[in-house]
Amino acid sequence: MLNAIASFPRRLYDRVTGRTERKLRTALQASYDAARSSRVLDNYWKNAEIQSANAAHSPAVQKTLRARSRYEFGNNGLVQRMVLQKSCDIIGTVPRLQLSTPSAQANAFIESQWLAWADAIHLGAKCRLLMTCRQVDGASLGIKAFNPKIPHAVKLDVRICDADRLHTPDLFTTSRTRSDGLRKDSYGNIVAFDLLRDHPNADYAIAPLVYDTVPAEFVMYCFAPRLAEQDRGIPETTPILNTGGQSRRYRQSVLTAAEMAAVIAGILKTNTGSVTEAADEDELGDMIELELGKLLTLPKGWGMEQMKAEQPTDTFADFNNELTKEQTAGMGMSLHKGSGDYSQTSYVSGKLADRDYLGNVDVERHDFGNQHLSPLFCDFAVEMALQGLMPETPALQSEQRLPYIPALQGAAGYMNILGRRNLSDWLKGGVEVPTLADLTLAPQELNAAGHHEAALILQSLPHEFFFDQPREIDPVKEAIARNHRLKSGTSSLRREVRIASGRPFEQVKRELAADLGVTEEEVEALICQSLFGSSAGAGTIPSTGSTEGNAQRSGVARSAVVEAIAGAAAR
Repeated sequence: MLNAIASFPRRLYDRVTGRTERKLRTALQASYDAARSSRVLDNYWKNAEIQSANAAHSPAVQKTLRARSRYEFGNNGLVQRMVLQKSCDIIGTVPRLQLSTPSAQANAFIESQWLAWADAIHLGAKCRLLMTCRQVDGASLGIKAFNPKIPHAVKLDVRICDADRLHTPDLFTTSRTRSDGLRKDSYGNIVAFDLLRDHPNADYAIAPLVYDTVPAEFVMYCFAPRLAEQDRGIPETTPILNTGGQSRRYRQSVLTAAEMAAVIAGILKTNTGSVTEAADEDELGDMIELELGKLLTLPKGWGMEQMKAEQPTDTFADFNNELTKEQTAGMGMSLHKGSGDYSQTSYVSGKLADRDYLGNVDVERHDFGNQHLSPLFCDFAVEMALQGLMPETPALQSEQRLPYIPALQGAAGYMNILGRRNLSDWLKGGVEVPTLADLTLAPQELNAAGHHEAALILQSLPHEFFFDQPREIDPVKEAIARNHRLKSGTSSLRREVRIASGRPFEQVKRELAADLGVTEEEVEALICQSLFGSSAGAGTIPSTGSTEGNAQRSGVARSAVVEAIAGAAAR
């Protein structure tokens, strides 16, 4: 009773001050091991802080990380191999275009023009450089510009810009619409970039702080955000920068110990009680030259020992292997993929280890195609239309229509906005079908007339990009698996051709028909016959001519196609 009365003031004080609730909240917060506090944990997490993505990636932090990442890329062979390997795996030789307009001839012509233009401007090498700079610098920029020296009718070029030039010198405070090098609208879309005219550290830079504001539609801004509300990127090699330095330091220390042990062949030591007595015969530190094949005698009381390296050379391989694993994992690669060492890898383990990496490559290709290649193709198509190279073929089937555009329905004066009667009538509900040139120029002309919303509704020509596929480790097993997938109906021929060659099925079919002298319909029928047999309902193969010579030539070609396809399936 007395204890209860004595403790009443304390309970009343705790209730008034809320001390009990604070104790409870503290206990609840400490229920997670990672949220507990101690001298060791506080020291370990002292660098952890909550900042916004842009505040954490300040210009000073970006500059330091870029400098160290470039140094590591130039001095660490493993990092350089991983970065270049990833760029080559994502881009390949050159991105190939496939159109899906109603005209097969127009598709083939535009695809060939795209490939010729891509070779003329070295698009494949520039895309690989964009990916390399994104990994090393954190971001890369490609400027779309006019270049009269391009050996093609389309003079559109892509110039790679250093990330150090993305800077706003006169920006003293950031906001929701302004950050270093970037300008955004109220919706968060990047509308312009501030690019220095010269590199800030270039020898020829006369005015290093002068910059130009470039609209976003002329810039290919390539970076991979890792946090929400992140506008600027940091090098993708950031997690492995310290690991690479540790690997080189450890390797250098082991090498130095081995060199010292090899330079000093042996050490003479005495067993006498007095050093001065032994020193009368030979001075301390003297070098004794030994001849090969000679016997050696030592003075009384002296012995010889070989120099031994005290570094743990036996565990060097294991430790270095662990560091290599950490570096390859930081780049999203398996150990054998990043290091190039397949000595301990079997077919199954290699395929299994590369499965996640190849999945990430597909994601990167999809994003790169949507964000950069599709807008670039739209600009390329507009340039082709302005140069008069776009085929005058229907853009869609006659029964198809563009999406409903309210601003163009019954409005006066819209007949002359686009400058093409058939496209204007078609947009207003007419029956005429626009050509590829009409549909290509429509968004540009609508934007020029101030109708930006209507221009967004018009989509570009239906297209898709194809990339090089990884080489098969065992072609025989891959061919058998491909044959099973086709026969079981779990895959399509277009998908299998894309996986095997990285090219559209229509292109491969045209090449096969041209090489063997048959039509594309015959190629399709022969493929169906080779997969499912003659009784699969594929129909008879059409004849290519009525004369005996044509019939004989067609029969030989059919046999060649069947044998080629059957041989590939059997392999």
